[in-house]
Amino acid sequence: KMSSVGQWLRRTPRPLKVLLLCCALGLVINIVLLWKNHLIYTQDGPGIASSFSVGEPRMKNDRRPVVWIYAKQDLAMSHVFTVFDRLDFRLRKLAEPWDVLWSHQYPFGTLKEDLRNLKPHQKVNHFPGTSCFVSKPRLAKNHFSFTPKTFPIPLASKQFLEEVERRPDTLWVVKNNKHRGIRIKNPKEINLKTTGTIVQEFIVNPLLIGGRKFDIGIYTLITSVNPLRVYIYQEEILLRFCSKDYQPFDKNDKKRYVVDDNYTPTWEIPLMKPLVIGRGFSHKEALNEVLKQKGLVPDTLWAQTNSMIKQVLFHCETGILNHTKA
Repeated sequence: KMSSVGQWLRRTPRPLKVLLLCCALGLVINIVLLWKNHLIYTQDGPGIASSFSVGEPRMKNDRRPVVWIYAKQDLAMSHVFTVFDRLDFRLRKLAEPWDVLWSHQYPFGTLKEDLRNLKPHQKVNHFPGTSCFVSKPRLAKNHFSFTPKTFPIPLASKQFLEEVERRPDTLWVVKNNKHRGIRIKNPKEINLKTTGTIVQEFIVNPLLIGGRKFDIGIYTLITSVNPLRVYIYQEEILLRFCSKDYQPFDKNDKKRYVVDDNYTPTWEIPLMKPLVIGRGFSHKEALNEVLKQKGLVPDTLWAQTNSMIKQVLFHCETGILNHTKA
């Protein structure tokens, strides 16, 4: 058997050998990463990532800063652990003092007691009250001019029914704070007593790229709330496409109009692939190019986007300050 393997290796072209070696190395690296993540997820609570050291073993007089990473086990958090490891942090061991808390979810409810008496040197990756940014019902109360007609439920149930009577042919989509279950529904099917929900007018003629609906993520960093200090990353965006073409439209097939977890990445859209893969464009550069081809002005889009971010921030600013003082 050994001789046959040796003969096969001698007959195999060198490029194929290199390719097989790279595949084997990639497999080993992935196995190591999975093993490290398995070590990370331990017993700080049900489904919560604890902080056993992944890199160097913990020494008795280890003076490295301590990070407490708080996240559900099913989340891919390896990049967060990698960054803190490069910054020479070690992971928190059970209930020991910590320097940085990195929580995936909003921590000021579940970890309220732990955060009640923060020390000056301790840092948390959330500001109190910033859940306002992602609370659809709270944002709907402000009636922003850049959003479709929106009704927070159950607060505006009566107004919604009145609107339905005035515009019986309008399509309505139901959304909630869990960012799941988005679907077009007949008004008679909507539960108008459910909290944490909005009903929003569905835009039937959206801008399409390659026949697909898409959404845009803007990387925004808040470094201070008093004074309010915000940075918007201008070089790149997150661009996600629906997994099916918008047409022929079918309101019962949400893959045609909802960008979900199984979205299509930019480089798989035929119109975008030559730009992203062939010419090395960033997602933002590729989007700008396609918008120009459609006769649109990208700078106008980004100016409007920055204005929207500012309006949302200013809307939530007072609430954040009140939470910070509490």
